[in-house]
Amino acid sequence: MNDITVRRMGPEDVKEAMEIKSEEGWNQTENDWKFLIRHNPQACLVAVSDRQIVGTVTAMRYHTQLAWIGMMLVRKEYRGQGIGQLLMRHILQRLTNMTAVKLDATPAGRQVYVKLGFLDEYPISRLTASSLYLPTTSQDKLAGKLVAINRQALPAIAQYDQERLGVDRSLLLSYLLAQAPGTSYQLIIDNRLCGFVMQRAGSRYTQVGPLVADSEENAKMLLARILEDINRRSHPVVLDILQDKKTLIDWLRLWGFSEQRSFIRMYYGGHPNPGNMSSMYLISGPELG
Repeated sequence: MNDITVRRMGPEDVKEAMEIKSEEGWNQTENDWKFLIRHNPQACLVAVSDRQIVGTVTAMRYHTQLAWIGMMLVRKEYRGQGIGQLLMRHILQRLTNMTAVKLDATPAGRQVYVKLGFLDEYPISRLTASSLYLPTTSQDKLAGKLVAINRQALPAIAQYDQERLGVDRSLLLSYLLAQAPGTSYQLIIDNRLCGFVMQRAGSRYTQVGPLVADSEENAKMLLARILEDINRRSHPVVLDILQDKKTLIDWLRLWGFSEQRSFIRMYYGGHPNPGNMSSMYLISGPELG
């Protein structure tokens, strides 16, 4: 690995990064890369060999509470040379001031992270559907309760999210809303916020998430609305759902979802503010948490 160097990633590197991402069939867009670089310029890195980018890693900082590592990619022809570990060691050195560091690992990638000292937290299932079969929903039950999220609603949404996850994700929520305005929903019952769901367009799927709610019934109402919207666009859908939500997973199978793969949520070092898992249903994607 003497010819491998690690440096900061810049906007000019996005084209090559997209090539590596596309080789893996991942779902991220150029806008996703640019968002990470713009807001975390010190924590987005590339491995370079002979002026070619051969690996990437990013970290999304949520203040000093949490750093979220993602976009760990190595070109297929360069695998087995320790490039993934090299990038991880570099990124961890840049995150020493963070209270917690987490990531979502594939079963294969997990072995790399275990060697670096990461520990398992809980499993996540990736569900996908190329077309949806819509179960009957009670529109009367939903009427007046589901409201599209706009910018004025974001502070309350971010506060609700932080109270349940223990982390301020307002920057992420603002980005997701800007990517798909008018397509995310909050659930209001008796003038009280009881949950929200967001989405964004990916290169292969519409990604639904995050979804945070006070109950499974509320989560179902939010999902029913957003999936009905997506179905009208006839676009494939991906959901990353916590595996402890077993009855919700069974309900989603009725819509046509099946499991594509699994992830293991892992943490490094301390593990403060794990969040209220009972309120967490969908993550926003393994690169964002």
